[in-house]
Amino acid sequence: MVKEGMVETPQDALTQALIDAEDEIIFDFCQNHGGLEYAMPIIRKQFDEAGVDFRLPTAEGLRLVVNNLEKVSASLKGPDFAKAEKQKFLGLINDAVKKGK
Repeated sequence: MVKEGMVETPQDALTQALIDAEDEIIFDFCQNHGGLEYAMPIIRKQFDEAGVDFRLPTAEGLRLVVNNLEKVSASLKGPDFAKAEKQKFLGLINDAVKKGK
């Protein structure tokens, strides 16, 4: 986490909270979709298509990625699973935004 002097800025707290949410989204998606070797290329592609930098995610960027992942998940696991997974991921993002304020 980046700090200015000894004081953490609110933006840094939000960025870190979003990175933590991103990590959990990636971990869960990999766990649900064939493991790291199979799912990470899918995740990377969805981040690229959404124009989101892994290292500095924004809430809106992560929402775009989650929408993209929902489409992939629906084709692999069905629409009901994909919808539930999307809701969980959006909850993680919303929680990160609240935590980062």
